[in-house]
Amino acid sequence: MAHTTKVMMLAGAALLLLGATAGCSGSASTYADLDNLPSIDMPIPADLENQTLDGFDTESIRWVGEYEGSQLWLAAGTDEFEVCLLQYADAREWSGSCSGGDGISSARIGDGPQFQVVPDGQEPREGSDRVSNNVYATGA
Repeated sequence: MAHTTKVMMLAGAALLLLGATAGCSGSASTYADLDNLPSIDMPIPADLENQTLDGFDTESIRWVGEYEGSQLWLAAGTDEFEVCLLQYADAREWSGSCSGGDGISSARIGDGPQFQVVPDGQEPREGSDRVSNNVYATGA
């Protein structure tokens, strides 16, 4: 009986270890912002055109902040894209950008700032303002 209990304890410990390491490797990304929980308070705007989120993994969209009137969301990309950025000022001024790797430099919308998305461990352009872990404003 004692032998069975010991075997069950060892098996349970092994399963816990496997579960812990599997969870870590499956959720790792090169963009820390994508590891955050989704914000219920900042859903993506309902008035976007359908094609705006082409290339975005919509399940991974995370609101990352606001800068000079632009709301910003980051997402993992689909297919050949690694990461995507949604920049939204209003129903007329918005931009969706995706990149195959090494981050994104977004297009400027209106007179607003331009943004750069950098992977974890990489430095943004000199003089950039930090918006989140991975998103930086690079100038107006």
